[in-house]
Amino acid sequence: MFKLLLAISFVFSFQVWAQNLKLSVGLNPAGDFVAESDQVSGQAVENPDGSVEATNIKVPVKSLKSGISMRDEHMQNKYLEAAKYPDIILKAAKGRDGKGLAILIVKGKEGKVSGTYTKDANHLKANFKMKISEFDIKNISYKGIGVEDEVKVEVTVPLVKASAVKAAPAAKAAAPAVKTAVPAVKTGTAPAVAPPKPPAPAPKR
Repeated sequence: MFKLLLAISFVFSFQVWAQNLKLSVGLNPAGDFVAESDQVSGQAVENPDGSVEATNIKVPVKSLKSGISMRDEHMQNKYLEAAKYPDIILKAAKGRDGKGLAILIVKGKEGKVSGTYTKDANHLKANFKMKISEFDIKNISYKGIGVEDEVKVEVTVPLVKASAVKAAPAAKAAAPAVKTAVPAVKTGTAPAVAPPKPPAPAPKR
């Protein structure tokens, strides 16, 4: 029974901390929806002083799903222009004591965001808000329903220790190649050996 509970706890923990992105979007005049992706690449690093940092975390725009295919089509292709800007990128982020700052790239435009984060032994979950108008996403409307400018973002990535990242890779057995200097053997006809000289004639008496 204990093993079963432990297994259930492990699965639940994995689901909670799975590597993903969630965009919580408010609608105008009312309502909201969530767009999610489980194709987040990159990781966060925990430094010896407890601070954290991350660079180049990417999410493919085409991987964002909201549960309605037509809405996804408009979001991915019309407003985020996936063909031209295939990824949403967290260029760089730094944090300490649960608060952080980051540079976000959406549609090729950079913007600064601030937020909070929590972490466990293996994952970091960050929460922040972004204004989509700052990334040239404006005038979204479909059948009289618009989108609020402020979007809530939640992203979860693996967390590793700085010592593990900076550790040198296992040294390769890079012994210098031993050159076996076999002298080159010249192939060819050996030089002719001169025949022995005939003996000198005996002196006449």
